[in-house]
Amino acid sequence: MEKLLRKHEDIAQAQSNCVTMTVMQWNVLADGLAQNGDFERVPQDVLAWERRSPQIIQEIAESKADLVCLQEVNRYEDFFRPQLERLGYTGIFWPKACSPAEQYGYPCDGCALFFRADRFHLTGPPQGQPFAVAGGLNGKQGMLLAVFRDMLAGCAVIAATTHLKAKAGQANEAARQSQAKLMMDRISAAARSISSSSANGTSSACGPEPLVILCGDFNDSPSSPACQVVRHHQLGLQCIWDDASPIQTPSNGASSPEQEPFTTWKFRSEGVSKRTIDYIWYSRDPRIRLLRRWRMPTEADIGESGLPCKVYPSDHLSLCAELEIDSLGAPADGGQG
Repeated sequence: MEKLLRKHEDIAQAQSNCVTMTVMQWNVLADGLAQNGDFERVPQDVLAWERRSPQIIQEIAESKADLVCLQEVNRYEDFFRPQLERLGYTGIFWPKACSPAEQYGYPCDGCALFFRADRFHLTGPPQGQPFAVAGGLNGKQGMLLAVFRDMLAGCAVIAATTHLKAKAGQANEAARQSQAKLMMDRISAAARSISSSSANGTSSACGPEPLVILCGDFNDSPSSPACQVVRHHQLGLQCIWDDASPIQTPSNGASSPEQEPFTTWKFRSEGVSKRTIDYIWYSRDPRIRLLRRWRMPTEADIGESGLPCKVYPSDHLSLCAELEIDSLGAPADGGQG
């Protein structure tokens, strides 16, 4: 089936004695939310799961990612897990409470994290946690966090995926900011636990601090309060949109300078939305660098109907980043902590 071709753009020159880690981020658009998502320019046959699902797997396979972070996954057991296991991935899934897909009679959606088990060793149980709302009750949104030993780079890695509250407005912006604070505090607590274990000689990692990979649909712009929480948190993260201009060569497929990149572009009855709201964040650490990333498609690539479209299965564009990591080699125990 025809699908939009993705190309890489180089950000930095590769160094010697390093390993790479490829990370994918994608809101795949849940089955049920696609058909009832008010995509007014998109024909219903384009929104059908039977059409979109092969394109979703093709996009993930093309990324050749080591870590795949997904949101709006609601065909986990009958589709995503078996399909991605065939590609060599192991999966973790956290379903959200009161999923909007359920009101249309479809399975509950949530966050999923897939990883290559021949590279990453889970060092503890994954944590799927909702964000608290007013009164201390659990809300619909949340995050999925897992701690790994990267057996190729020889370091500890915290990987997390999240889907923050949607919709515009001051109250929703404040909710996303609060959710970002909770999320960063949880990741920071996991990092402190790893660092403490390392200091006590009970864990082996490349350096005293773990590396952090945070992916998600933030439903907000890079300058938003939620993103500023992540950017300025003491944990120290940066994203692939931060001061990373492509190396301009004739063949690297760099983004057109005439158009700002976007990760979603859709036409709904209330208007048009074309924004950057999806992110791959990683540690602001000299051990890790952005090497290259997927070029973001243009309006001309997608077509006048916006997203989803006949050549792309979601209303969000996937992100894929190749990160370069200074390697100390795999631990002598084979990654068993």
